[in-house]
Amino acid sequence: MSDEERPVVRLRVITPEEIVYDGPVDWVQVPLADGMLGVWPTHAPLVAATERGELEFQAEGQVQRLPVGAGVLCIDGTHCVVMYGASARSAEPERDLEALAMRLEETLHERLTESEVEELQRT
Repeated sequence: MSDEERPVVRLRVITPEEIVYDGPVDWVQVPLADGMLGVWPTHAPLVAATERGELEFQAEGQVQRLPVGAGVLCIDGTHCVVMYGASARSAEPERDLEALAMRLEETLHERLTESEVEELQRT
C-alpha cells in the first residue's frame, strides 16, 4: 500500500478562539480521565470527556504533541475531533460548560464549512 492509499484519521483540535490543528494523522493519543486513548483509522464511534494533558499524534512520520484542556472528544471512522475551552496552559478549568459549548459551536460554524459541521453533528 502506498503512502497515498494509507488510511489516516482527520484530526481536528478546536478551541473557541482557534482551530489548533486540522489535518490527516496516522494515529492520535488523547488524554481521558482514566488514561490515554489511542485512535487509529476506522476507530469505533465514541464520544468522551477529555482531561487536561498532552495530546500526541503522528503526522507525516513525525510525532507531535499539543497541550489540551478538559473538553470533549468525538470520533467516527475517519475523524477525531477534540474540543476544549480553557487554555491548556491556564491554571483554571472552564467552569461555565453551557457557555463553553456555545462558544465551541460558534467557532465550528465560523471555521468549518456547513457540510463539515453537518458531518460532525451526524456522528
